[in-house]
Amino acid sequence: MQKILPINLNTGLTTDCWHFMKLAPLLADDRYVPWFVERFIELEMGIWEGDPIQDFWIQYYRLEHYDLELLYQGALEFDHFEQCDFSAIVKSTVDRISQGGYVLLGCDNYYIRKSEYYQKHHCMHEYLLFGFNQQEKVFHTLAMRENRWTTELVSFDEIEQGFQAGLNQMRGDFDGHYRLFRFGMPATSFKGLPQPKSRPNVYKILESVENCLSGGIRQVVIGERDGTGTGPSKNFVEWSGISIYDGLQNRISACIEVYPSLLMDRSIILGIKKLCENKRGIFNRLQYLDKHHYIRLQDRHIAMFNELCGSLDKLLVLLIVYHHRPGSENLRLIKKRIQLTEELEQQSLKGAFQVLYEGLNRTIGSS
Repeated sequence: MQKILPINLNTGLTTDCWHFMKLAPLLADDRYVPWFVERFIELEMGIWEGDPIQDFWIQYYRLEHYDLELLYQGALEFDHFEQCDFSAIVKSTVDRISQGGYVLLGCDNYYIRKSEYYQKHHCMHEYLLFGFNQQEKVFHTLAMRENRWTTELVSFDEIEQGFQAGLNQMRGDFDGHYRLFRFGMPATSFKGLPQPKSRPNVYKILESVENCLSGGIRQVVIGERDGTGTGPSKNFVEWSGISIYDGLQNRISACIEVYPSLLMDRSIILGIKKLCENKRGIFNRLQYLDKHHYIRLQDRHIAMFNELCGSLDKLLVLLIVYHHRPGSENLRLIKKRIQLTEELEQQSLKGAFQVLYEGLNRTIGSS
């Protein structure tokens, strides 16, 4: 017996593992597109202060700050595996997939042959299983290869060994692993709700665009999350929306001028890739709304977004070049490109707000 559930590898997000593993199943069904176009619009960039920075991120929904099941409410229903499922994880997974459920579970990559950590390093990571073949004793899984999502076959034995080893890690060092429950670990099954919403909420999209235009900067000091509230404090700076360019211009540029290796060591280049995807995502949402007659896009709006996306692509290339050949001239070009891109985004988002505003206004009719 075998079964393979549908998967969409072209969600527009390639850098968020946890979200991608929810969206790839959801967006395999067009009925969930109205839910999706309302979300994944607002970005936040942040740094953990250090010497020079301890961490860097660009995220849609800070995984530490959001109730992730609540985020997907209205699209997915979840079924958390019970302890009795753990000892027979292969059978439990096959049963869930047979019933139309996708399975997300934590595995130790040390036991997964196609992992770069195979037989080298113990490393927990989530796996999405969306199909199986009982005759060949394999699961169909999602995998990231060369910065692209693809599918792979993983044997029943590898999943069994990887899952049990990961479970033992959680048991042996519960203090270091208990937050994995936030991500559905050790194992969770989910499926799309049978009757998703049929129309996107245009106001919700307009409000997100307005928030992007407003931007914001905040400094946060929090205690170490060690279960006691008495650990050392951490200092963060967070930029949202259009203010991200302020952070890139005035903080990140200064850091990479002294430490060019941070571009890779702190995944800054990966963050800029996410910024590129974000603007294309907003543009795609506007085109979807135009196609379904919620708004009326004009050629100038299309041209503005194309120019914005092109400018971000150039910024990404400049950063990659700087990583390999740091120098004052390349850094000057980066700063100039950041400034230009910020101006283009201001224009593009103002245009987007206007067409969304006008579209929303038309829904109540003329006086």
